[in-house]
Amino acid sequence: MEFAILILFEMMIVIVYGERIKLFGLGTIISCLFFLKLSGRIIAKPKVFSINEYLAGFSFFLYAIHAPFLVNFLNKISYRIIPLHGLGCLVQFVLPPLITITIGTLIGIILKKICLPLFALLNGGRK
Repeated sequence: MEFAILILFEMMIVIVYGERIKLFGLGTIISCLFFLKLSGRIIAKPKVFSINEYLAGFSFFLYAIHAPFLVNFLNKISYRIIPLHGLGCLVQFVLPPLITITIGTLIGIILKKICLPLFALLNGGRK
């Protein structure tokens, strides 16, 4: 429900003297409130919180791996496979980051289990 309200406010347009002005400020405030509420729900559920706490250990690793993987590999492949018009643009915008997050996290989990010192080195000393 909150997500629908967020989209509604993001799409709201005000007519001022015949010009359309998007309410960026209101959208930002609504977005902040939405994510604060989402954070509260995550903290309230211990199982979900423990999963997020575990995955938070891979955040820097994902930051370090995302640029070479996303820019050099996935974007080049998606430009050749997905058409650059209509729904293809949305798919190309959303799918490569999701694939990067999924594969990067899996690589981090496997690397952490197989070779912890290498993972710590690639992760900036974080274990």
